[in-house]
Amino acid sequence: MDFTVEQFRAGCGATLSNAQIYYPWVAQACERYRINQSAQHLAAFFGQIAVESAQLAKVEEDLYYRDAERLAKLFLRVFDKDQNRVITQDEIEAARPYCRMPKELSMKLYNGYHGRGLGQLTWEKNYRKIGSYVGADYVGNPDMVKSPEHAALSFAAFWDVNRINDVADDISEITLRVNGPRRLHLAERLKFTADALAALRG
Repeated sequence: MDFTVEQFRAGCGATLSNAQIYYPWVAQACERYRINQSAQHLAAFFGQIAVESAQLAKVEEDLYYRDAERLAKLFLRVFDKDQNRVITQDEIEAARPYCRMPKELSMKLYNGYHGRGLGQLTWEKNYRKIGSYVGADYVGNPDMVKSPEHAALSFAAFWDVNRINDVADDISEITLRVNGPRRLHLAERLKFTADALAALRG
C-alpha cells in the first residue's frame, strides 16, 4: 500500500521537515523489501523507526558522555572487568578517558561500528551483512548509513533479512530482533506503532 508523507510523519511522531527528508527513501525501501504489503507491516516499521531515530531527529548513536560512572554502568560488558555487575572506582577510572570522546568510545565499544541509520545498525558483522544485501560498502564507509537513502535502506534491509514482516503483529518480538533482549522503550514502540496504524487507516 502507498502512504503519504503526512501518514509517515504522524506514524513516527516527527516534524514535517524531518519526515520530508526521509519519506521518499523510506517509501522506496518499503517497496523494495515488501514492507508496504499491509498497514500493520508499515505501522510496525514506523513504530521502530520512531524510537530508534528519536522521531527522525537522529541517525547516529550519541556516544558523548560527561559522567564516567554513568558511562561505566551503561556499558558493563566493556568496563565491568570482573563481570560481577558492580562498578568499582577502578572501573570508573577506566571509563573516564572516554568521556567527551565519542570517536574513541565508538572504537572501544564497537570498533567504530556504532549505531547509524533509522534503525541504528550496529556491529561490523551487521554492517557487512546488510551492506552486502543492499549492494553497498557499509564496512568501508560506515558513515554512508547516515545518509537519508541508506539510513532508510539499511533498516528496511535489516527488517527483510530478519524476517520481521513475519512477526509484524508481535511488537515485543520485533523489538527483540531490532533492539536485543533488553527490549528498551517497548512501551513507546507500542504507542508509536498504534499511532502509525491509526494514521495509515485514517
